[in-house]
Amino acid sequence: MAVSSPTSLFPRTRGRISVALAAVAWLVAVFATHGAAAADVHVAVDGDDLSGSGSAAAPFLTLARAATAATAGDVIRVGAGRFEATAPVAIGPGISLIGAGKAATILAYPNSTWAAFEPTRFLIQLVSASSDATPATLSDFTVSGGGATRLSGGIVVHKRDSVTIRNVDFEQISWGALWLPETRKTLMEGCEFRECGWGSSEYSTGAIMPGHVEDLELRNFTIVAKDAGTGYGITAIGFGAPRASWRRVSIHDCEIDLRVPSPWAGGIAPNIAIETNLISPISASEIYGCTLRNNLSFVGTTYPRAGGPTLRVHHNSMPLTPSLAGDPSNYAVECSLDDFEFDHNFIDRGAWLMSGFYEPRRNLSVHHNVFRGSNARYAPGTIMLRDASDAFIFNNVFDWASAGGSPGDAVVSTGTSAKNITIKNNVFWYTGSPAIPLISAGSAGLSATHNVLFNVSEPGFGEVLANQLTAPEFAAKGEPPTPYYLPSGAQSNLVDQGVGAGLPLFRFEGRAPDVGAYEYCDAAPCGVVGAAGGAGTAGTTGGGAGSGGTRAAGAGTGGAAGSAALRPATGSPAESGSCLCSSADVAGGYHGWLLGAVLCSAATALRRRRARST
Repeated sequence: MAVSSPTSLFPRTRGRISVALAAVAWLVAVFATHGAAAADVHVAVDGDDLSGSGSAAAPFLTLARAATAATAGDVIRVGAGRFEATAPVAIGPGISLIGAGKAATILAYPNSTWAAFEPTRFLIQLVSASSDATPATLSDFTVSGGGATRLSGGIVVHKRDSVTIRNVDFEQISWGALWLPETRKTLMEGCEFRECGWGSSEYSTGAIMPGHVEDLELRNFTIVAKDAGTGYGITAIGFGAPRASWRRVSIHDCEIDLRVPSPWAGGIAPNIAIETNLISPISASEIYGCTLRNNLSFVGTTYPRAGGPTLRVHHNSMPLTPSLAGDPSNYAVECSLDDFEFDHNFIDRGAWLMSGFYEPRRNLSVHHNVFRGSNARYAPGTIMLRDASDAFIFNNVFDWASAGGSPGDAVVSTGTSAKNITIKNNVFWYTGSPAIPLISAGSAGLSATHNVLFNVSEPGFGEVLANQLTAPEFAAKGEPPTPYYLPSGAQSNLVDQGVGAGLPLFRFEGRAPDVGAYEYCDAAPCGVVGAAGGAGTAGTTGGGAGSGGTRAAGAGTGGAAGSAALRPATGSPAESGSCLCSSADVAGGYHGWLLGAVLCSAATALRRRRARST
């Protein structure tokens, strides 16, 4: 028998050896470039900066010393105790900082010189001259500014991308707790902010200050303040002009409670939970699943964006009563953005519910909300649109009957140049005297149809038809918004009395949409407030928490959203699977849900194919 050559005997093995050698060569190159393997650098209250090595057995005493010893990929581990810095600490790219727990590890810096608003005034500084995408994590400690003087700033992240801030608390910080002047792919979760931010009659900062940010997610956090002079919850502040820009920012599952009057306008203006003043642009961003006890202010120079809103605010609860002090004319939401969507929210009290104070805006959508007990007695109207165009107000509940208050001079106030205002499928329930006009002035292209109006008069211009001039037949029992504002039964004057024509795409149960914020399904009302999440993306779960319902369960590695036993009155983009009934879905939300389902199905099919091949 002929002897085969080594090549013919081992054709595949030789290739594998070549690949293996190439992999080894690559690893050698990586280590040559990046140095030794990642290490832990330890800090402890009984450590020593001079004799210590940073090991667990010989830790350093200060965070500053550990920061100079650590290199990219290292983890600085700070033990239990209180560590007072004598100067701000700069953390290099790719270095993580992990404490022993929020209650165990306290990082403090008693410095009261906060007058200059710059990164050097912050205790922990992740700052680079140009963008650096090396991942890093900060977690499990508290930044404290308590004592005779307050820390000026907590943590600043500037031109560092892929940074995670998890389970970090901030307390008594004068200027701002977390500042993100310019970042990408940043995640903050599980944090609490107590008495942070600055407020004066001239300007205010916030506990969290995102500037020019992309792919930012802020989730599962709390901001609370009771001290006079405290600033806002979240406010957009970066460098340059415009001072901020948000692209794909998600703020969800949070609570903001600022129990102090605003420091401006003599204390009668509202303090602000989230503010986007002077922002340009803002796009593909959302705020959902939060309890917000203060006002919202969305102002900026934006551009209409085909295919979806620049900012969507949905499935939030806004109990404003405990926070509003002084003059009752405080607004609830200031909306001066184009392509703005406000849906599935519950606003309890407040005054001007939706106020466009500034230049005319386009493409506004306000739907499936409950507005309860607002008091616009001294205001032109409950919703002030100025000279807006292409505004849709549909399937909302406006209640001044069960909770008091006043709509103002008219429910909807517009300028003489407003056009294409659509008001459909709403409940306007007012028992005061005299009757209030639905809309204040002439508006070209007005369509006001299929509403339930009680002591609210129809306009004498535009398309006006199929409105019911009677009281709404709500369940009128239990807690608001649900079950109180659900239809009273299958024969309620709200069920199947709406219209879908002339509105953004949405789905409903029955032969026609119901009037009001909630659909009635079969023999029982369906839906709970909340239980909504953001749109799922490939490789992540899509479930988010609602403000008053069950949590949508995350599911699937293919980006599918979770399912819930009960779904809201309108579907959320994070839900899939079975539910009690189908109900209203705006186009963007439905498409987000559909995308998650398709991705999940594709991932499932791929897994099955792989299983068969093995």
